[in-house]
Amino acid sequence: MRFSFRKTCLFVCLFFLMTVSYAEDAANKAQAWNALCGKTAADIAAVYYAPQGNISARAGYTGQCTWYAYGRFNEVTGVPLKTALHAKFWLSMNEQDERLEVFYGENKICYPSVAVSTFGAYGHVMFIEYVSMKDGQPDTVYFTECNWDGNGRYDEGEDAVVLRLPFDLFVKYRMPDGYIAAKALDS
Repeated sequence: MRFSFRKTCLFVCLFFLMTVSYAEDAANKAQAWNALCGKTAADIAAVYYAPQGNISARAGYTGQCTWYAYGRFNEVTGVPLKTALHAKFWLSMNEQDERLEVFYGENKICYPSVAVSTFGAYGHVMFIEYVSMKDGQPDTVYFTECNWDGNGRYDEGEDAVVLRLPFDLFVKYRMPDGYIAAKALDS
C-alpha cells in the first residue's frame, strides 16, 4: 500500500495533535489533583461508608483502612467488593471475582484501584485516585487512605484526604504488593 505525500502529512499531523492533546489532558489532570491535595475527595456521608452499603462498617470497622477503601472503591467504580477481610487478604480473596482485575507487583499500578500492602499483622489498603505518567512510567501517585496512623477511627481533615507521593516513594513507604481494579463491564 502506497501513501501519498499528502496522506502521510495528514497522518503525521493527526498523530502530533493527538499526542499534544494527550499531554495537555494529562497535565490538566495532574494540576486538578494537585489542587485537591489535602482535601477530602470522598463523600463520607454517602451510603458507601454506612453500614447498609459497606460490609466493613457492618462488621464494626468504621474508621479502618478497609472501611474506607471498600467505600471509596464502590463510590468511584460502582462495584461493591464481595469480601473485605483484613487488608492483607484482599488480593487473594478478590481474585475470583469476575468483575475485578487483580494485579500483583508494585509496578502494576493503575487507577482507580485499591492498592494492597500485606505488610504487618493486618496489612493496609488505600485508594489510588490518579497516577501521572512521565515517559511512559508512573511518576506521581495521588491516593487517599484511612487509619494510616493506626488510631482506628476516621478523623475528618486527616483521613481520606488526597495525598501525593512520587511513585518511588509511594512504593518505598506504602509497600504495595498489588492492586485491585474494576473491569470494564459490558452493558
